Amino acid sequence: MKVVVDTNLLVRAFLSSTGRAAQLLEAFLAGRFRIVLSPLLIAELRRVLAYPRIASRPGFRSGDANTFVDRLTLQADVVPGHYDVRGVPDDLSDNALLSAAVEARADYIVSEDAEQLLPLKQYRLVDFVINIVDCESFLRRLDEE
Repeated sequence: MKVVVDTNLLVRAFLSSTGRAAQLLEAFLAGRFRIVLSPLLIAELRRVLAYPRIASRPGFRSGDANTFVDRLTLQADVVPGHYDVRGVPDDLSDNALLSAAVEARADYIVSEDAEQLLPLKQYRLVDFVINIVDCESFLRRLDEE
């Protein structure tokens, strides 16, 4: 199963070894699904991890953040980033998630974006559907399999 995970969840998983985002990362590392990334999503993850409000946290080390992104990139399915899907008006980050999901023919996008992405519930194309769910719902579905 291929899954595009919102950058915010990956950042949460990096910052804390507890919580749903950490459970999501653990499930990925255990081989229960494949994370899909694109060059744009990798750059966004690096950029967010360098934000002063994150980088100034006690115990934060930029080397650890770079190692996290490098390891994630090595273990993920990285699409070239040739697609440009405009499913969410005026939101480049959400469109980057959709673009990677379409290019990879992903099964899910996992996000906590209750304003724009989650209300879509699905992104339909002619021959496949990408389900858009929150982290808790995705973890529940993993447990049901």
